[in-house]
Amino acid sequence: MLHVSPQLSRSCLKPNPDRFRVTPQCVHYPRAIRWYALLLRRFIVEWSSDILAAGREATMGIGAFVGRFLSRQPESSQVRAAVEEHDFPDWEVVGESHYQDHLWSIVGEKWMADRRVRVAKPAALIPEPENPYDRNAVAVYVNGLITGYLSREDAAQHQPRIVARQAQIGRSVELPALIAGGGLREGGPGQLGVFLKHDPVAFGEAAPVKRSDPPMRTGLSDALATDEEDDSYALSWLATLPADPVRAIPALRALLNDERDVIDRHFMLSHLEDALYTSREAFTSALDEYDECCRTHDLEMEAIRAACMRKWLKVPWLDTYRQMCIRQAKAKRFDEALRWAERGLMVYGLDAARVEAVTDLMTRAAAYRARLAPAPKRAARPAAVVASPPQPELLTCVACGEGFERMPARGRKPTKCPKCRTGADA
Repeated sequence: MLHVSPQLSRSCLKPNPDRFRVTPQCVHYPRAIRWYALLLRRFIVEWSSDILAAGREATMGIGAFVGRFLSRQPESSQVRAAVEEHDFPDWEVVGESHYQDHLWSIVGEKWMADRRVRVAKPAALIPEPENPYDRNAVAVYVNGLITGYLSREDAAQHQPRIVARQAQIGRSVELPALIAGGGLREGGPGQLGVFLKHDPVAFGEAAPVKRSDPPMRTGLSDALATDEEDDSYALSWLATLPADPVRAIPALRALLNDERDVIDRHFMLSHLEDALYTSREAFTSALDEYDECCRTHDLEMEAIRAACMRKWLKVPWLDTYRQMCIRQAKAKRFDEALRWAERGLMVYGLDAARVEAVTDLMTRAAAYRARLAPAPKRAARPAAVVASPPQPELLTCVACGEGFERMPARGRKPTKCPKCRTGADA
């Protein structure tokens, strides 16, 4: 058995976007052999993916076997699979990109650049009422290291509960967390993300009754389970997709050009959206193409809804509408965000497989309406009072008894009229 020393330097591992090489400093032969084994494994994965994408029919035998045995999903798909397996996430964690060193030290696998990560850990929620940027901030700590924060919406809603529970139990509130991501990307190892599961027991509440039959989410698992029995669609194309999302994009477009089945097109468009969004850093037009793909998906949604109702009697989770709401809101186009939210609610109707999908869109729609509502008009300032010109006052002369007028002025009022005063002076 080969022994790998734990004190090996990481300087020998130099990932390159297109290939890997072992530098001359690698004089530890067991480690070099292990690294070459990783290189060989990656070569076989990419080779099998190329064969599967180039000719599905000609390589259905060994190509499909090698693809199933060695192929890897895109990062977003693997994270999503990990999330669904653990029934995550309930609460969103943001800002993980600033704490990648902490996350890699927690999972302890950064030196294995070829490996995907999925590690379950307890996470402590630490309120930060003195945070200068957000007094509702709630930090997420794993193994004593900060890994991110709850989103502003979740923190504002739940910080009082966290503070109250912390005071009640005398320690920090802990929730189950999943650290997922990693793998090889264009710029090196992929980033890690944190997903939290809201556990009512951690807040002293009764645990929900576990359902034996979990509610449908996207419908893909249900469709795969009945693929062989149902001849109206065929999902065998999933096994032919390249593992790299950038290379999966043209393959999915080619499939969509020939496919006419509604359910197949729905899942192809969903995969294309996922691949385009995952490739947003790989090429500049990815997000514009993502928006166009979502619009195409929406145009076909009436037929997709009808097909889902015929097959499952309910509408699965449609992430297209939620993601487009987020995209438009980030761009400050709240009218467009509201339109996508209302469109999603219309598609779901009363037949959503998951109530939280409808609740999420309703919450977003209400927030966008509040943003679009005109600001209340300020009360008009009262008009300045214009002083009227002074009026002459009427006085009576003590000498002649006649009346005379005089403009008001400070000092004593005259007792004689101007005529009598003039005569007196003379």
